[in-house]
Amino acid sequence: MSIRKYIGLNFVGNAWNGALVVLTTPWYISMLGMEGYGLVAFWQLLLYIFLIFDFGLGASLLKEFAAYRGSGRAAEGYRALLSTVERICLAVALLVGAAIFFAASWIASSWLRLEVLQPEETALAVRFMALSVAGQIVGSLYANGLTGLQNHGAMNLLQMLGHGLRYLGGALILYFTGDIATFFAFQGGSSLTMAYVTRGVLLRGIGDAPGQGAARGADVGRALRRYAFGMFVTALLGMLLANTDRILLSKLVATEDLGRYSLAFAGAGFLQMVVFAFYRSYFPLFSQLKAGGDLAGLRSAYYQACRLAGLFIVPAAAIGWTFSSELIVVWIGNPDPLASEIFRLLILGTACAGLMWLPAAYQQASGWTSLHSALMAAALAVGAPTAFLAIQSFGAVGGTTMMLVHGAIEITFGLWLMNRVLFPGETVRWYRQVVLLPFVTTLPVLLVSKQLMPEDLARWGLASWIAATCAVLLPCLMATYTKLPLKKAALRATETQ
Repeated sequence: MSIRKYIGLNFVGNAWNGALVVLTTPWYISMLGMEGYGLVAFWQLLLYIFLIFDFGLGASLLKEFAAYRGSGRAAEGYRALLSTVERICLAVALLVGAAIFFAASWIASSWLRLEVLQPEETALAVRFMALSVAGQIVGSLYANGLTGLQNHGAMNLLQMLGHGLRYLGGALILYFTGDIATFFAFQGGSSLTMAYVTRGVLLRGIGDAPGQGAARGADVGRALRRYAFGMFVTALLGMLLANTDRILLSKLVATEDLGRYSLAFAGAGFLQMVVFAFYRSYFPLFSQLKAGGDLAGLRSAYYQACRLAGLFIVPAAAIGWTFSSELIVVWIGNPDPLASEIFRLLILGTACAGLMWLPAAYQQASGWTSLHSALMAAALAVGAPTAFLAIQSFGAVGGTTMMLVHGAIEITFGLWLMNRVLFPGETVRWYRQVVLLPFVTTLPVLLVSKQLMPEDLARWGLASWIAATCAVLLPCLMATYTKLPLKKAALRATETQ
């Protein structure tokens, strides 16, 4: 299967997730109110935070499975590795779930700033959240294994099913019961079920894995220890960077304002889904090419990936910045100036940081995890205290400082430091081809569209206008794509893997 199909499958999976967020978020807000939606946002925050407690084993499993494909390792090697990391991950999931379960009363009474919901009801909901978090930790491990096998079709189908249960199933539970504790009980049960199903699919996939050589399971843990630690540090810092804003907001502002921030965060998350689709498609390929010793193909595939990602990320961020207020109206049916301003700033920071995901994937596939970790540590050291002060001065909008600092450091110092080692003298070329070309193509279209847009458009009129703007922009971007020097060597390298 070609890299184009991998990207396509990951886009379909992420588009399904994004569509569910669009459809169900207004429903959740209408049924729960903004404070109730803030509790849902707190649950999503827990899912993000504790996902890193696989201690880098999920990313290691992905990388090693992809490397096994490149080196022709036998199926016994896959099973030995999975058995090693699975035992650790299950133990961690149990400990994390127990910690959240027993801290539920304290979270409800001392951490969250509730005005409508009762602490007893909230504590019960948090206890059910613990099941969902534990299920996601192990389920994510198995999903990483499927990605490492480059079984993107099965992995995306399972994630689409899981997201369908999470969003549509959860919305139906709220519709028929109106009880938020029952909603979270359903989420915990569906999370554990999907983890079990994903494990079964992974085991069948391992049985079909190619390879002839023997494998020694005793060597698996020792070989992975250093890389897993590096990926854990990267994941820990990434989690803190992505969630410090909402962690601070959950304590410093009303849960209702946390709901507004989370609404804007979910909107900016659409761009993150695009970024993740590219990362999930190319990281296994980079690892496979590296393991196979095809350095020329690896380099070509890297530049191809960055250029394609720039053609999606830069225009999407520009559209979000230009039409932030209009997009919020289209989404939830009424204007919300605070959510619009937060969304505008988050989309900018997300785009800058997102453009550096593929350079980070190249580093990780090469076994170099320290640079990305150091950059995230620097962004956290600067961004966290700045965000704390900004929230106290400007309220919820101050939380965006974290993402803005992260994006600025990544796309400036991050690229420069990486290219000094791996691609000397090519930094300006990267900016020109990945960022400047799609931005110059997009800017005139958006300026004209914004200038000509009537002031009295209602919700669906705004949606139609933005859609028409995108329709005009698309052929311009396609023409830009044909001008990019995507080398045939890169396409050949990715098509034959």
